[in-house]
Amino acid sequence: MITRTRLWVALLAVTIPLSLHAADTQTIQQIKEDTAKTIAKQLQDPNFSQAASRLFAAQAGAGEREGISLHALTANLGQSGEISRIDDANRKLTAAKGLNGWSEGILRLRIHLPSHAAGRLPSELGDLLVAVEPAGDDRHWTSVPAFDASGKRHDLDAQTPPAIPVLVLDLDSQESVRAGVMLMNDALRQANLQTRHTDAAEEGAQLTVLTKIHLNNDEEPWIKGKAEIFAIVSGIKQGKAEPQVEVKDMKYLDYDKTTYKPYQDMVSWANYGAGVANVQLFERDQDDLNYAELVSKILGALINKVPVPKPAAAAVSAIGEAILGALPKSLLTDNNDYVDSFYLVEKGRGYTDLVGARANATASFCPHVVGVDDCPRQ
Repeated sequence: MITRTRLWVALLAVTIPLSLHAADTQTIQQIKEDTAKTIAKQLQDPNFSQAASRLFAAQAGAGEREGISLHALTANLGQSGEISRIDDANRKLTAAKGLNGWSEGILRLRIHLPSHAAGRLPSELGDLLVAVEPAGDDRHWTSVPAFDASGKRHDLDAQTPPAIPVLVLDLDSQESVRAGVMLMNDALRQANLQTRHTDAAEEGAQLTVLTKIHLNNDEEPWIKGKAEIFAIVSGIKQGKAEPQVEVKDMKYLDYDKTTYKPYQDMVSWANYGAGVANVQLFERDQDDLNYAELVSKILGALINKVPVPKPAAAAVSAIGEAILGALPKSLLTDNNDYVDSFYLVEKGRGYTDLVGARANATASFCPHVVGVDDCPRQ
């Protein structure tokens, strides 16, 4: 049973570290730029440069272009002054996301290759500029800061991809979302706002499967990496007048204006009562989005939803609105972190090309009974 005392205890537990972890946008940007300068300088060291080249080559050989983890890059290079500075920056930025203890480090190094390179990696990395994403709303970016080995700044055009290879230092969205989803689900379980039945995947279990999804966000500058989307599924617990909230990673959703067919189990109805649930989509788009802070705001908003009032459908809708209302205003206005909401998705009902409340996402959902029927593949 959920009590307000238990919710306050869980809220306090996840909020206590925030004063240690929180960092403003300006501080994060300065750390990234200082680290880019350090990496550009360190690439003159053959050991560092060759280690980076090996990791890039191994990734390319596996058909991947996601970038290399700075934690993996520096792990076997000793602790010189420059390496220590890189590792310290990685720790600070991981803490700024609220992810200490959930990730070994969220800084990564990507390589932008011009179209004429045909995917071929440069033989030497020492001459490459190291760029970072600018701060602020990407719709207003005009230039991208990049640094050479001497620390000199070069401003690249934000909209026109450079005709030369460029290294990009950024926060690994996939890693931060992976760790952030784990952190938020853990906090929700501790607050007794999440129950997972072990029989959810057994024969006869009823699911709602996301079979198709398409996002309509605007084009993003060349320096931006792949999008990293997560979903918050919310409703009422099975047989109880209590909120049920789960967070799901949607790491296949890389780009807008592309249709994906993930066949992802989105709602396990063994965990949800009232026959309806909300599915809300968010993007990890801001460097200063702190997952511990985010889940603490959600917990705080749901304190006033215990016990769940009647009627059930109105209560489920109110829970979704409370989650949205808990988010920082910057996520709902200038930035693209809030993607869309599908309210009151019904158990046992299929939806084809359902447009979200914000008209930014279009999705198809299929009802599925494990071991009895299946969602047709298109």
